[in-house]
Amino acid sequence: MPARRLPAAQRSEKSRGYRREVERTRPEGWTAPEPSERWSATVRADWDVWWSSDPSYLTVPADLPMLRRRFDLLDIIETATERVQAGAEAELSAMIEAAALFTLAGDIETASTLAAAAAEWSAGQSTSSLAALSKMSAEVRQIEDRFAMSPRALDALKVTFVDPVEEASETEGTVLSIVDPLADDPRFGT
Repeated sequence: MPARRLPAAQRSEKSRGYRREVERTRPEGWTAPEPSERWSATVRADWDVWWSSDPSYLTVPADLPMLRRRFDLLDIIETATERVQAGAEAELSAMIEAAALFTLAGDIETASTLAAAAAEWSAGQSTSSLAALSKMSAEVRQIEDRFAMSPRALDALKVTFVDPVEEASETEGTVLSIVDPLADDPRFGT
């Protein structure tokens, strides 16, 4: 027997598409935490962008260590990528240069051994470096999902960010005119 669907009145708010509204407000005197001095300029800029984004309004002080971990990892990934590229190029060029010198000297056996070692080192170095960077990138993605740093993760939270409601004193005594949307519609011939 198929499962019976509950009447709409008994369904949970979640199944009906309920979205919680969160005001874009901070406690009085609040300032964004300072980025780490050891981070690169790019990562520091990302930190500032995070604190001006909507999901940051959901952040509580207990979240700071994990957020800092995410930005630490981004900095490590950025630095490691630059170093691997620069270091690999420098070492490979030194090995190839040495192989060329042995070739010019007539020592073909040593030159071919050096060339083979350079190729083997290059393949192994890039594989191990890529594996480590891949693991760090996976952790960054997990943290980003946790803090709703992607549109899909933010949508899964079922949260809508709204601007704070202004004081009623500003609109007191103001007469609001009601505009009839059908008044100018030629189909209704008014």
